[in-house]
Amino acid sequence: MVMVGYSLLDYCCVEQLPQSGEETPKYIVFMEVGGKEVTPSVSLVNQLAEELDKQLQSSYIYKSFRDKGSIAQVKVHLVKPMTFSKFRRTLILSEKATPNQFKVPRVIRKSEAIDFMHQNLVIQP
Repeated sequence: MVMVGYSLLDYCCVEQLPQSGEETPKYIVFMEVGGKEVTPSVSLVNQLAEELDKQLQSSYIYKSFRDKGSIAQVKVHLVKPMTFSKFRRTLILSEKATPNQFKVPRVIRKSEAIDFMHQNLVIQP
């Protein structure tokens, strides 16, 4: 994914399933970005979401789900600097794993992990 002047430091995602019959399922991607002076804004978040969705649509399966309206455009949430370092430390302590064995999950399903990411958002959606 090309982000002029920015670099993707880390990410994870969660599936957002409909709470009511009106919503379309979507993926939410929590991103920590670095690079030039990062000024978080709704515009930047929308730009990242559009670019990521475009890249994901290079997968035939994802594109077919988007074309059918089975899933909505991916949603991006920017997290504060060092969020993933703190997340990693928290998970290592809670799961009693050694740092060498541990990998940050790319898909999070535990409510505690999702809450942690939401508590570290730069911009509230």
